[in-house]
Amino acid sequence: MGLSQNWIAVRDGDEDALLRELGLTRCGEGSWEIRLKYACGRLPNGWLVFTADRMAFKLDELLPRLSVDRDVLAGEIEEHITYSRLVAFRDGVRSWSVVCNPERGDRRLVVEGEPPEPFNKICEEISLQQDSDPEANYWCDGPTRLGHSLCGYGDSTIATIVWTALEPIDPRRPPRPAPELRTRIAADLLPQLYANGWASVANPRMSELELERQRDGELQELVIEWTDTPGDLEIDILSRTVRAGSSELHLTSLEQSLLYLLAANAGRVVTREEILDTLWGVDYVAESNVVDRQIRNLRARLQNDWRQPRFIATVPGRGYRFLPTFNDAEPSVQTP
Repeated sequence: MGLSQNWIAVRDGDEDALLRELGLTRCGEGSWEIRLKYACGRLPNGWLVFTADRMAFKLDELLPRLSVDRDVLAGEIEEHITYSRLVAFRDGVRSWSVVCNPERGDRRLVVEGEPPEPFNKICEEISLQQDSDPEANYWCDGPTRLGHSLCGYGDSTIATIVWTALEPIDPRRPPRPAPELRTRIAADLLPQLYANGWASVANPRMSELELERQRDGELQELVIEWTDTPGDLEIDILSRTVRAGSSELHLTSLEQSLLYLLAANAGRVVTREEILDTLWGVDYVAESNVVDRQIRNLRARLQNDWRQPRFIATVPGRGYRFLPTFNDAEPSVQTP
């Protein structure tokens, strides 16, 4: 039958507040490979996207309310009839819309308002495709391509998002707890890598995350894996596992979150204050040595001696630095 979905993307939105407005609550971790009734995830550029299978969102009712004091994009796609739509709202008012609806007889895009660039460039490219193959309908791709250009949501990014499964709020059932801390830290890892110039590379197996970037005229590659000899340390953020050599390490959620945070900032000093704010929250009143104690625990798990650190180094008076090293037999890989 093909994909039938609508979605809402909000720039720099507060996830908890938006969930309340949508009448949804978290119900577990999601996956891009499994079609969920409702799901949400944070895009690398800060946009927060909510998806609904079978066009379950009533966009005409939701968008005026959700767009008060914020920018909102929303899309719809029905692959089996090659229908697609993209609409933008701000302060409760529709700014513009782009629709392709072959069932209504549309052979091109129906536009209201003035969509921003790169809309005209996309139209030129689609027009060339359509002229070379008149029997196909390439105009259906227009709204989805424009949505991807403006907020980042599309086929090339869907597999890199840490998804959370959602369900309608049931007043008869107590609310479920928020996702585990390690899930939220994993969600923070990708944006930091993207901010350092990395871009994801398609990986059909999806058992590891491959990234690459151009730096000083050279192509650099990254597989979210830090190795040393003897004994490798491998961090797989997609399956949320950590391995040392051939053994999988059984870390607590807090230890795993701490490792994610340090690894995401490899080579940079992460202060004790940053660790406290990220892992415990800005309002948490902590014991004076709580961070140091967790670092000691993590080092013990990694068999990392603080006197000769292989992975976590102490920077006196400042904090801690993650020190990935690489196997000489492997291709050269740089960290951000």
